[in-house]
Amino acid sequence: MARLLLLVLLLFGGLRAWAQPPLPAGWVAPLEHHGDGDDDHDDDHDDDREDDHDDHRDQRPTPREHSDDEHAYDDHYAYYGRVRVTAPAVIVGQRRLIGDLALLGFLAPGMQVEVTGRVQAGALRVERLRVLYPRRWAYYEGPLPGEGWRRIWFKDGRPWRYQAIEPGPRVRLLACYDGGWQGLPPALLPEIGMEQPGRWLLEGLYWQGGVRWTRFERLGACGK
Repeated sequence: MARLLLLVLLLFGGLRAWAQPPLPAGWVAPLEHHGDGDDDHDDDHDDDREDDHDDHRDQRPTPREHSDDEHAYDDHYAYYGRVRVTAPAVIVGQRRLIGDLALLGFLAPGMQVEVTGRVQAGALRVERLRVLYPRRWAYYEGPLPGEGWRRIWFKDGRPWRYQAIEPGPRVRLLACYDGGWQGLPPALLPEIGMEQPGRWLLEGLYWQGGVRWTRFERLGACGK
């Protein structure tokens, strides 16, 4: 009986590791956050200690929504999926996403999203996009002391994905503000506040070890 139990445990562990998709070339997950970062011992593959089941396989579509593995859909629909590739095109599940929605440019492989849009030339023109996983995330693009220039995504204030980039003067930050900045480590907190809560995109110029913010755009409510 003990041998059988050991075999089952090894098989389950192997299948779970095999099921985690590799990151595209050039993308890195910090060592302490490989895969979905499931260090809280729940069954939702994240580390927020909430059994939220963010994997799109666990979602239950409404009558107007479709799971990613369905082939029949109308012109306007919504579905859940995992971000697979973000360059040169954004691919969620098996579908290519197009459109002018600003949030499209800040997706990272491994994110779980809910997408609403219309079919256009074999792709989906996005009208609405919501990140389901990670629930609490932020983005920074710019210099990091001792690390060079990076695009880096934070999950609950900790590094989750990053990508090396060429140095340049532009710095960008995307994070939720609600009385204070959320999801960022202390070293990257902007020394400014916003008049309205929401998910804000900040752009600025790096000069003499600091950032001069020049653009502020609200991209919607936090969690939207």
